Amino acid sequence: MPALMPIHVMPQIRHRTRKIAVLRFMGRCLDTSAHCGVTLKHFFIPLQRPLANSVPPTDLPGMDSAKTTADMRLVGGHACLDFVNTVDARRERWGPDLLQTYADLVVWAGRVDLIEADEGRGLLAKASARPALAVAALKRAKTLREALYAALHAEAAGVIVPDDALQTIRDAVAQAMPKRSLSNVGDRLAWQWTERSNLNTISWRVAFGAAEFMVARHDRRSVRECTGPNCGWLFIDTSRGGRRRWCSDESCGTHTRVRRFRAKVDAARSAIRRN
Repeated sequence: MPALMPIHVMPQIRHRTRKIAVLRFMGRCLDTSAHCGVTLKHFFIPLQRPLANSVPPTDLPGMDSAKTTADMRLVGGHACLDFVNTVDARRERWGPDLLQTYADLVVWAGRVDLIEADEGRGLLAKASARPALAVAALKRAKTLREALYAALHAEAAGVIVPDDALQTIRDAVAQAMPKRSLSNVGDRLAWQWTERSNLNTISWRVAFGAAEFMVARHDRRSVRECTGPNCGWLFIDTSRGGRRRWCSDESCGTHTRVRRFRAKVDAARSAIRRN
């Protein structure tokens, strides 16, 4: 890894006026950084690698370094959105995929309250006893996830849902429908799942909930795609003006501001060297 040097250690500049201009520029940058929650350690730049092509840092304030379903951020606002967000990034790169095992799927389902604790234990025991079935169930869950991403991303982009994605969702919903029963729950009626031990039950519940979510398009807030670098997560835009850009201001918002700041600094340094 190339040696690092603080941004304020600049090469000698021939003319005094240029020195003053650079110092003023750095002062404005430091003032701006205070509003982004950035410390001086984020101004260290590799000397031998262009900033624009550098790998995004992983130690930025608020950035989520979790790579498992046990501690991923749940920022979608609905289970089907958090389900498609189990792919860590979908913009400048794809992945990593957080659903590596059937156990990952069970952990995620428990966190979003799709299954109860005893159901989760039963599914894990069955997956351990029938590993081939668990692998097949996980594969079907991932196929559904990508179809849901295509459908929900289409909403965010304002386009028609692709036919192949819609058919995959239809098939999953058709399988889920017979597994539900209208039952008395306290003083009200509610849908209850009658199939609790099938390894595909999580996919069925996701599909049914996603279908209800999508057909209620005009009774809820819109789905948006995070514009943060290496993100692309989907979320319900609950902002007052309906113009939310990031899945989380503390992570992708901060990351975007720091990247923009570093690009400005790099451009200024390049201009100085040319002169």
